[in-house]
Amino acid sequence: MKGKIGRYILTVLMILSVTVMGIPLEQFGGIGASVSAEGNDHVTWEISETGGNVQVFLDNTWISVGTLLENTKYPTNTNLQFKAIPDSGYKVGTVIVMNTDTKQEIPLTASTMSSENIYMFKMPAAAVTISVSFEEKIARQITTAVYPEGAGTAVYDNVNKKLKATANDGYVFYHWVFDDGLIGNTFTSNPLTVTADGTYTAVFRDLQISVSPEGSGTVVYDNVTNELTATADPGYVFDHWVDPDDLLKIANPLTVTADGTYTAVFKCTVKTEVSPEGAGTAVYNNANNTVEATANEGYVFDHWEYSYSDVSGHEYTNPLKVKFDGTYTAVFRDLQIS
Repeated sequence: MKGKIGRYILTVLMILSVTVMGIPLEQFGGIGASVSAEGNDHVTWEISETGGNVQVFLDNTWISVGTLLENTKYPTNTNLQFKAIPDSGYKVGTVIVMNTDTKQEIPLTASTMSSENIYMFKMPAAAVTISVSFEEKIARQITTAVYPEGAGTAVYDNVNKKLKATANDGYVFYHWVFDDGLIGNTFTSNPLTVTADGTYTAVFRDLQISVSPEGSGTVVYDNVTNELTATADPGYVFDHWVDPDDLLKIANPLTVTADGTYTAVFKCTVKTEVSPEGAGTAVYNNANNTVEATANEGYVFDHWEYSYSDVSGHEYTNPLKVKFDGTYTAVFRDLQIS
C-alpha cells in the first residue's frame, strides 16, 4: 500500500520502533558484540504491516529483531549496527534513531560494513526509539513514440532503466526528443539512461546509404555529429560522395544536410592487365586482397609483373597477395610456341 507506514518497537517491517535502556559497558565483554538478559531493563517490540525486515548485528551474527528476547539489553556506548531489508517491490524510506525521553535525534555514523542499508549509532544511557520506514517502489511513467511512423522501434527496459531505439531498413537513428509536459530536450545517446518520467520520441532520419563499387568500403552514420564517414577496404581509396541531389561532395566525414540517398564512391588502387592481350584474365579480389590470373585455351600462366611509383618486381605465385597499390600484369605463355 503506497505511502502507508507501519510502526513497531525494535522489530521488522514498515516502521521499526525499538525501546532500549542503556546499561554500563563494563558489564559486557565487547562493543556491540554481545547482549544480556539479566536485570530489570528489557526490550519490547510490536509488529504491524510488512514492507521489509530489520536485523541487528549481535555476537558477529545478523539476528532478526523479531527473534530477540523481550529482556534483551544493550550496554551504554555500544556501537549498535542494524540493517533494513526491503521486501520485493519496496525500498527503504527514512531511518531515524531518537532518544525516547528527550525526543532528540541521535546521529547515525558510517557503518564498519560496506553494504547497502546498514546503519550504526552509539547507544546512550537512555531508552532509544529506532524508526525505519519502507516505501513501495513506483515504476517510472514512460511513454515511447517513433518519428516518422514506421521508421523504427523504441523500447523501454524497466529493469535497467534504459531506452533503446532500433532503425528499420532505410533509416538511421537521429536523436531522442523528451517531453514531460513542461520542458523539451533532445538526447543523442542510444541506449539512453532514463532519469525522468515523460514521453520519449525516437527520431529517425530517412537515409539510404550505399557504396560503389559494391564491397569497396563501408559507411557509418554518427548521429551525435550528424556526419557520414566512409572507410575504404584494402585496394581502394575514398574518392567522393554522391548526395541526394546527385551532387558530388569530396568532404569525408560529410555533414548530412538532407534526408535521401548518399553513395560513397571508392576508387580501386590496384589495376590489373594481361600480357599478351587476349591470353587470359586478371582479377583483383579486395575481400582477400589478392590478384588472380586465369589462362585462356592455348595459354598458361607464367608470372606477375607489378609496378607502383618506384617499386617494381615480379612474382610467380597465383593467386598473388597484393603488397603494394599499383598495376599488376598477368603474363601468360603461348603453349604453341616452343
